[in-house]
Amino acid sequence: MRPDKPGPFSIEWEFDALAATYVAPRVLDYATYFNSKENLVPESRTRKSAVEKQKQKTQRTSRPKKIKPPASRRWVPPTFIAVGLLGVAWLITYYVAGTYIPFMDALGNWNILIGMGGMAAAFALATLWR
Repeated sequence: MRPDKPGPFSIEWEFDALAATYVAPRVLDYATYFNSKENLVPESRTRKSAVEKQKQKTQRTSRPKKIKPPASRRWVPPTFIAVGLLGVAWLITYYVAGTYIPFMDALGNWNILIGMGGMAAAFALATLWR
């Protein structure tokens, strides 16, 4: 396109007398744009020195140590097996011979709660096993 005949998207060309040609106008002057104070790029972070790393390492090692739980609970497995079996045995005894045993007959349906309570206590004890 010739500068003397403007088109639909025409740019106003400037005439450079020294070069004797038409020159497009500068839209953005990068030198002044990036030297302005409002468009400064932040400075990157510097690496930590050896002294700072050593200070951080000593701070990490000075933390209190965690207290370890007991390593072995040997009493738990026999206890929860015994309590669970007692609960099952109580229920079986109640259903088979509950009317012939005087104290079981007096408890009535509380026998079911006693037997189920024994089995629930066995499951609670099983959570203590490591």
